[in-house]
Amino acid sequence: MGEVGVRIVKRQELMAMPAGTVYSEYQPTHNFSGISVKGDTIIHGGKAIDFFMCSLIADFGGDSTTIDDECERFDRGEDIPQEFATCYGRDATFDDERQYAVWSEDDVLGLTEYLTHGRCRLARLSGE
Repeated sequence: MGEVGVRIVKRQELMAMPAGTVYSEYQPTHNFSGISVKGDTIIHGGKAIDFFMCSLIADFGGDSTTIDDECERFDRGEDIPQEFATCYGRDATFDDERQYAVWSEDDVLGLTEYLTHGRCRLARLSGE
């Protein structure tokens, strides 16, 4: 396969990568947060200035009324489906020193495999 492991890059380098690149935000304290997919890069005046992205941790609620309604549904024990199409937006940090952990193709495939089959594997390990 391809490369193994994540690679730390700054914002301008991430913006040069193709749409579909999977990444996490990287904090200098060596923490990763979230999983997102990079969309198209926005070019203005010949320079990359921002990019579209989609968080794989779906957002709930688009406004305070929706959020209140959804919180009430959670409190009643209802399940609320995640809407992945609504989590698409711009990065809009405009901080070229910001760092990102870009996932390798092998890591993306490994996560896919784990999400698809991991629950069965965990059940076997726990003796269920």
